[in-house]
Order: sequence, then structure tokens, then C-alpha cells
Amino acid sequence: MKRLCRQCLILLLGAVAAGMQPSMLAADEAPATRLEIRNPRSTLDDGVWVVDADLVIELHDPLLEALHSGVALTFVAEFEVLRPRNWWFDDTVAHVEQRWRVSYHALSRQYLLINLNTREVQTFYGLQALLERMGRLRHFPVIDNRLLRGGGPYDLAMRLRLDGDALPLPLRLRAWTSSRWGPASDWVRWRLR
Repeated sequence: MKRLCRQCLILLLGAVAAGMQPSMLAADEAPATRLEIRNPRSTLDDGVWVVDADLVIELHDPLLEALHSGVALTFVAEFEVLRPRNWWFDDTVAHVEQRWRVSYHALSRQYLLINLNTREVQTFYGLQALLERMGRLRHFPVIDNRLLRGGGPYDLAMRLRLDGDALPLPLRLRAWTSSRWGPASDWVRWRLR
């Protein structure tokens, strides 16, 4: 019992040291953050399969409170090229990720969107404008067509998630145990054509 109390105290002190308020660790009654993929489509462009998709991102507490307290949020769009197989698991041909980091700077009152794949940085005065820009995924290269062997169809699967492992340690523990700190969309799958 004494050891458990000590661990709780260490976790609470870690949260305070990271600039978090205790309410951010317990906000289970807040509405959940929503991540959704709409209108995914793939096209062959100059020998490379590219994806366009609309991403719906609605942030709610405790993620909003964490963002405004200086915690950067890392979002990941995951893509898997799959070859369906009968009588066995599908073969994963490729796994590709698009990563973004969203942060807020209180002094300038600006939101930063960093494309971690290209290191491109964009600034926004409003969070909604940032989320709308991030939600327009256009012409993202997934796989070279030469890597797809003949003899069967291929599927493309995609999902969007918050990277809980990129959070500060006190919040990382919450992300492992709570969907409010580690939200993810459902996998969306379609035929690559």
C-alpha cells in the first residue's frame, strides 16, 4: 500500500513538473476526440501509387488542455499495402507513415504544424485552420508500382491515430490505458486500382 501511494505521488509530481494540471490526468467525463477518414482514393501517377483522403480531426479535453499547456501532439497516418491471400493472413507488402506534430506557442498565440516527413513548418492563428489543413491529405506517395508483383489484386489500408509514445512520460502512461489519450480511427481498406 505504501509503495502504491509512493508511485501515485511520483506520477502526480511528474505531471506537475511537465506543466500538467491534475485535472488533465482524470478528464474521463470529457467528450472523446474524434479521428475519421473520409473519401480515401488511390491513383497511379507516373508509376507511383498516391493517396488522397479527407481526415476529420476533432480535438476535445484532455488533449486540448494538454496542447494549450505546451504538450506537442504527434499524429500518424498509417498506410499498408496488402496482398489478400486465401486460407492465410494477408501479406503486408509495404507499411508507410505520414507524421505531423501539432504544437501551440502561448507567447505568439500561434499553432504550429510540422510535417515530420518533409520538415515543412506552417503557422496558424487558429486551431481549426490547422486541423483543416492537416485534414487535406493530397498526393501522398505510398508505393512504386514496380514493387507490386503480378498475379493478384492488392488492397490499401489506412488509419489515423495520435502517437501516444510521443507524449511526455506522465501522459504516455495514460495513452496506454485510455482511448482519450490515444485515439485512433478505424482502418479503412479499399482495392488498389
